[in-house]
Amino acid sequence: MKPPVRLIALLAAIGLGLWLVPVKVVLLWTDALVFLLVGVLTAFVIYMRGKPHLRAPWGQVIRRPLAAASLVVLSAYVVVGLLDSVHFRQQLAPQAGIEVDQDFYAVDVLSLLDLLATPLRTRLEKSYSAPLAAQLYSKETVTLDDGSTARIYPRLDYEIGRASCRERV
Repeated sequence: MKPPVRLIALLAAIGLGLWLVPVKVVLLWTDALVFLLVGVLTAFVIYMRGKPHLRAPWGQVIRRPLAAASLVVLSAYVVVGLLDSVHFRQQLAPQAGIEVDQDFYAVDVLSLLDLLATPLRTRLEKSYSAPLAAQLYSKETVTLDDGSTARIYPRLDYEIGRASCRERV
């Protein structure tokens, strides 16, 4: 039985995307195990599609609303796990005035999930604050509008959608 066309197209797009972007793919042993598990499950699904006695129980499971909802939630976890299993190193930009004949890559290894969550990854936190808090947990010395300094709990910087909730102190 031939593999599903959508699966082949998805794998080709991921492979082509990683070849078009200047990155160095890194295969960790845990990633290899995840991909082996996905490959075995994919092979089982392909094998199962041709066997009615194996396909019938899974058809009954999918017809149940609770099981279908659980499958959607489980699929979301699987997608996040797979995005976190594709690791790579980004190519560094060449320095001005220096000609080299080889490519240099960053030391840090990123995943596709890291790339999608770049704003969260690059944002620095000063200290812990309670969820949905408006002020920082610890006091800081700030310069007020009149030029004086004061120790206050400054407002937090956070974004809701595209609207910034920052107020100047």
